[in-house]
Amino acid sequence: MRLTADTVKFHSKYRVIIFFALFIAFLFRGVVYGQAVNDLNSKKQDNIRQLNYSKTLLEKTSSSKTNTLNQLNLIQRNIELRSEIIQDISDELGFLKNDIAANNIEIKNIEEKIASIKNDYAGLIRSASRNLDNDYALMYLFSSQDFNQAYQRIRYLKFIARYRMQLVENLKEQEDQLNRTNLELAKNKAKNEKLLLDKKRELSALDQDRKQNLNMVKVLQSKEKELKKEIQKRERIQDEIEREIRRIIEEEAAKAKKANKSVSLTPEEKLISSDFTRNMGRLPWPSEKGVVTGKYGEHSHPVLKGIVIKSNGIDINTVEGAAVRSVFDGEVTKVIAILGANYTVIIKHGEFRTVYQNLVDVRVKAGDKVKTKDVLGTVFTDQDGVSKFHFEVWKDKLTQNPESWLSH
Repeated sequence: MRLTADTVKFHSKYRVIIFFALFIAFLFRGVVYGQAVNDLNSKKQDNIRQLNYSKTLLEKTSSSKTNTLNQLNLIQRNIELRSEIIQDISDELGFLKNDIAANNIEIKNIEEKIASIKNDYAGLIRSASRNLDNDYALMYLFSSQDFNQAYQRIRYLKFIARYRMQLVENLKEQEDQLNRTNLELAKNKAKNEKLLLDKKRELSALDQDRKQNLNMVKVLQSKEKELKKEIQKRERIQDEIEREIRRIIEEEAAKAKKANKSVSLTPEEKLISSDFTRNMGRLPWPSEKGVVTGKYGEHSHPVLKGIVIKSNGIDINTVEGAAVRSVFDGEVTKVIAILGANYTVIIKHGEFRTVYQNLVDVRVKAGDKVKTKDVLGTVFTDQDGVSKFHFEVWKDKLTQNPESWLSH
């Protein structure tokens, strides 16, 4: 086939379009994959940090010869976190597997394009080798029948030369891309092997955690009377806090009614309430560091079969001396001293309230205005070295799941 200027133009334009389309597709795939992997890795690292912190807390309480429900809760939290880490690794392996497959496809496509370019180049050389030689090019021009034919031949020779240079450049570009893709493939395969080792190690550790959990449950089952007393104590404390909150709400409603107000919220409180709502899922933790060891809502007792416990909030384990902080701007409406539970601070944020229970060295009093992260007091540490406090979120007379409000 004889190469013409139009043929060269067509091939050149066609190759540019294909290259641009493939580049956009590759770029889009890379951005989506990269973002997904970054999100997964961020989540995994957060779970690893929580797990390490939980393990540290467990080690501090494990020095006690007494097996406690708190230790069991920490072990179970470790199991939850480790399971999430394993799932994160599995998800990342899935993305990596897809990326490795895509790299292999890309490598095959590049190799096919390189072969095609080399084939085109060989055809070009066969078709126009004599015309590309300087001596033959001059003879080719001088043998023209007229000026117009000579002009067309000059254009033809220029296109041939330009097209040859373009083929050489395309070949180099594709070979460079092939080398980059091969390097990326090698990195992905190495990362894949590391993730598989990480997953194997985490599965082994998870198996150990489950064995430890099972042994702890067996030991604690022999302490049924003590555990039932603990449940009764917890229920008594929760009922007292709940009664106090409802009493405060009813008092506020009665005052508003007496003042002939349709609502008990001031304009400032309405604004705070609205801001509180907008910050759902972004509120800072009530302690700088902590691990949730007691969940919100109803759930089966971890040891006693057939017993369901209800919690209006969450339990957070932290370190001795940890400061407990307000999660949002508000006003302290009550500081309660509860037998066997130290102090409880209740803060109003418009129509919302937050509760912080099991505090000592309380620094606030009723009527105080507080800002986000203002210190309210210090978490209480018991004789077994357990530093734990209880946190609740209320909207009017209804409890909320605090984990839905706190940042992750």
